[in-house]
Amino acid sequence: MQNGTGFSLVAIDAAVPPTSLSDLDYLSGAYRVPEGGYLPGSFRFSPFTGQPLERRPVEQWRTPFGGDDGGRSCSASAAEPIPSTLQALFDQWQRSGQSMQDAAEVIKSPQPSGLFFFSSRAGGHRNGLFAASRSGQLSLWQHGHRHWVPLTPRGASLGRSHLETWANATLTLPHDDGHEVIMATDSGADCVSVDAMTLSYQIDRAVGRSLGAPGLLDDAAFVPQEHEGQWCLAIRRTGEAWQQLVLTLDAPLQLLAAPISDPAHRSLFWIGTQGVLSVRLDGQGDVYTRWQSWPEGYQATPVLGPPYRDGEGFWQLLYDTRDKKWLLTRLDTVLPEQRPAPRGSTSTGRTSFQFNVRLERPWDEFDHDLYSVTHVVYPFLEVVEPGLMLSLHAPLPQQRSLLSFFESQATVHATFCLERIGGHAYTYAMDTPSPWNAQWFVHDEALWLWVDARGTLLRWSLPQ
Repeated sequence: MQNGTGFSLVAIDAAVPPTSLSDLDYLSGAYRVPEGGYLPGSFRFSPFTGQPLERRPVEQWRTPFGGDDGGRSCSASAAEPIPSTLQALFDQWQRSGQSMQDAAEVIKSPQPSGLFFFSSRAGGHRNGLFAASRSGQLSLWQHGHRHWVPLTPRGASLGRSHLETWANATLTLPHDDGHEVIMATDSGADCVSVDAMTLSYQIDRAVGRSLGAPGLLDDAAFVPQEHEGQWCLAIRRTGEAWQQLVLTLDAPLQLLAAPISDPAHRSLFWIGTQGVLSVRLDGQGDVYTRWQSWPEGYQATPVLGPPYRDGEGFWQLLYDTRDKKWLLTRLDTVLPEQRPAPRGSTSTGRTSFQFNVRLERPWDEFDHDLYSVTHVVYPFLEVVEPGLMLSLHAPLPQQRSLLSFFESQATVHATFCLERIGGHAYTYAMDTPSPWNAQWFVHDEALWLWVDARGTLLRWSLPQ
């Protein structure tokens, strides 16, 4: 129904929408316009300006921090909203002189802790923002009312999850009557269908404890699981039911990091402390799996970041628990290929940090006459163009050991940054334990930060 220069939603297929839902662009496919209000989804041009109305792209694979192919770096071509929003915020604060600390808006979270946020088109006509709790609750953000709406299950509830933020991910698969979210829970691989009009959801579950987050290959979802004490792989293709493959792997069951993909070789990798699970598709779409154990005495620490990738392949950083030394081993090779590393480092998969010293390659050594170790830098996301990074800066642990920093449960003075790589940084500081278990994400032309240990949800918005 037309209401002045905009439109209001009366009904969808004769059903009146709940009053708690304010985002009509998500609910009905309407366009939110800068002039205020909404335009019907059938409109292709703005009646105010005559300009074409732009459809927002569907974000299919929601990796932990928005990086390409599961890593922690992204380019403008692959994730347009992230680079443009970060650059616009950086420019806005530069012009206004406002600090990131003062510009932050505190948003009430749907739960006090244990949340993972993701964008999906499930239940709507554009990407909505969802919050899934580790206790199995699902909520939908309403931009117009600035609050969260809980969704109730029709049948089985969303399963609990033990995956940390940095190890989690979701997928959105198209379906005949909308889009479905693929999630990894302790109860199984959950395919979630959302009905926003009834504020509810329904689950189709491949039963089995999920050992890793879902990964995407050729528009199919893959979730590693434990089923009846064995390794299993749950597979969901668009428009099809779950398929579960029992894997014969000589490997102990263990939780894995969020997967990274190698699209050129149609492969996925899940990193674990004791080895790596790889899944590959051949030319006919047949699935092949492999477990590669680390060399004896070595273990990975996946929280440090994804494997480093160069022109030769993927390199995983390992720590020798006996000799206290570091090395990198190549994942995608038949014969072992290794490089020694001078010390441990955090990584985006493209850039490494040995404490606060930025290096292109993790096996490089830095000049100690030119650089001094002063603090820990933990990169969440590197934006290649325009050269920005979302990161954490924290004091050095007393033992001056990178591993001891991630093993500690002590409260530290954490500084979260939006920084120009090698240049100026805008910062938000707080005291919190486990500051690396935070989540940055971009939604609705705003940058968000969730600090799980503090139960704090922050938002930095662009002018509307």
